[in-house]
This record gives sequence, structure tokens and C-alpha cells, in this order.
Amino acid sequence: MFLFGSGISYSSGMPNVNEITNSILNDSWRKAKNGIYFESPEKSEVLDEQKFLKFVKNEIKNSFSDTRSPSQHITYEDLYSILQQIDESLGGISNCATSAFLYNIYRNARYILPRQDNERPYSSCHPDMLFYSSKNFISWAVASLLKKSKTVEIQGFNLFDEISNCSEISDIDIFSLNHDLLIERYLKDRLGMNFKYLLDGIEIFDNKYIDRTKKFHLYKLHGSINWFTVLDQEKKIYNIIKPKDYIGFSGIELYKNKTNYKLINPEPQILTGSTVKEHIYSFGIYFYMFNKFHNSLDKKNILIASGYGWNDAGINRRILHWLQYYPNSKLILLHDSRNSPIPDFINFHICSNCLMEHKFIHVNKWFKDCHLDDILAYIR
Repeated sequence: MFLFGSGISYSSGMPNVNEITNSILNDSWRKAKNGIYFESPEKSEVLDEQKFLKFVKNEIKNSFSDTRSPSQHITYEDLYSILQQIDESLGGISNCATSAFLYNIYRNARYILPRQDNERPYSSCHPDMLFYSSKNFISWAVASLLKKSKTVEIQGFNLFDEISNCSEISDIDIFSLNHDLLIERYLKDRLGMNFKYLLDGIEIFDNKYIDRTKKFHLYKLHGSINWFTVLDQEKKIYNIIKPKDYIGFSGIELYKNKTNYKLINPEPQILTGSTVKEHIYSFGIYFYMFNKFHNSLDKKNILIASGYGWNDAGINRRILHWLQYYPNSKLILLHDSRNSPIPDFINFHICSNCLMEHKFIHVNKWFKDCHLDDILAYIR
């Protein structure tokens, strides 16, 4: 089984986390009347959401300078994490360790923007709407910036071709943390997913369905820019659909074809936010994806990881448990340490642990530079 992070997409020209963060904070964006955010080709006024996110970023920076913790690059995932934790605290789930910090942001949110008009300052508006719209803005911006995966030339996936032609390997589970569509585009008919036919151009998620005639099976742990939430109006349950024409998808096809399904939210179903993703792994489609990850680890001995920054606590804990409690488990890390240091999680929990040494193999190459011979000796 493979575990991939956004690093495998960089050679195809997809933006990295810092580039996405910079665009969210500083590029020109517009908000349509239907609540959808889109990139503006012309210079436009800074969105209220951008002003607020910059305020949150400064608050995070200040919190690091007031402690012994080293400063860090603050990403859109960190910003989303703060908004999500405030949202949860308003819903009755408080984090005592950060409550004062979160309350400070909540209290000051209404004062950071200029007056809306001559009579009523923004401070008279409830800040909850600003938190909600800022979370939506981040999700829409990430989806918008990753939509070019529909047209870019895919680079660095040649190892998939070698695996396809290898008779020694019959079954590959791919777990991706990426929202883009590069793996789907590259593997095409060689790939199976938990989606089955609903109507022409649209597939629907089915946890019990997977095409086992395919060698590759893809599970997207953090969602996808072409996943949308629908309501089965007959059964009164939610589900996820995957339209082929996902850009500008409005759900009108569901209505025209007289299905039982109704589009609930226009935004794509993607999971983001540092330190808060694991809270969602017990909910919705993410529960099923994470359960697939658990079951695959339970059945397989070898996990090959690449392009992952090891910052997802839920994923990390599950892998650490697998390494500690499964006698034949083995982690192969494809990571070029000559231009990027080994992630802290790996160094602290695995490399420095004498009990783990025989379970960890470091191949000093990125996935894009690897050939089958680089890993075949370790998986026989």
C-alpha cells in the first residue's frame, strides 16, 4: 500500500501549501451572490475574509513569540484550524489549553474591519458569520487553485507504469491526502474507487463497492475537489457524488434526471486544517476512508510513503500503532534527504527508536525519481 501527500504533485506544477496560503491571503478574489469564491483576473478590493485571516495569522505569530516554541511558517491549514476550533467551542466542545487564545480572536474579530457604512460599524455584526465565511473562502480557494489539475501535464508517476507491468504485484491500495485529481487522471481505467454508476457523468459513493478487477485502488482520506454532498430525499440520508464535469457543478443534472438526490452544499468536499482533521475521521465519508486505511494496514505488511509532511496526527498515530503492534509491518519512506530533512515525526518516533530500526527503510529518492528496482527488493 502507498500513502501519498501533496509532494508527489509538485513536479506536475501543482501549488504547494505555502503558495496556496499566499494566494488566499494576497491575491485578488471575488465573492459571488451564491457564496462561491473565485479568482479575479483584475485587481479587486481585499475581501473581509482576507483581512480577518491576516489578523488570525498575526495572532498566531504573536503566540509563538510569547512562548518558547519556535516560530513556524503559518499556512492556510493553520488558519482553518483556528476557525474550526472556535466553531467547535461555540458548539460546546472547548479546548481548555487554547480557550483563552481562541476567545481573544473571537472577541476582537468584530473590531478589525472598517465601518460598513456611515451609520453602523462592523462591530454591531455578529462575528460568527465572518468565521463561517472565512472557512468557506479557504475551501473554495483551495479547490479553485487545484482545479488546474484537470489540464496540467502529469510528471513523475512513471513508477505506476512499472508496477502495472509487474506480475509479482497484483493488488495496490493507494491512500492519498491530496485533493487534486492527478492520480485519477494518470491511472484512468487501471484504477478502482468506491464509486459506482448513478447516471451518465455522475457516480455515487458506495462503501461496499470496489472493482477488484483493477490492480490499483484509490482512497482519498482528505476528500477531493470533485466530491459533492447530496441528500437522498427518499431515505433521508447524506451521500457523496462524483460528477465528471465538476467545474461549476450546480446539481441541476440530478433534478433534470428526476433522481432522489439533491445537492446540499455547492462547495467541494475537502478536509483541511492542521490538528483538527482527526476530529472528522469519525464522520461522513471521511469515516469510511479512514476505516479503509485501518483495514488495509490490518491486512498488509508494507506501507510505502512519499510526499507526506507527517503533520496529520490521526494518520501518524495509526501508522505508529501498526508498526508497534504488528510484527511484520514495514515502513518504506521515499524521501530525498539531500534537499529536504527527514520529517520530525519520523526522526523522533521511528529513527530514534531502537525497536523500530528493523521496520523502517529509507530510500533516498522522491517517488518521481524511483523505479521498481528501488523498492522490489524490500517487498519480496
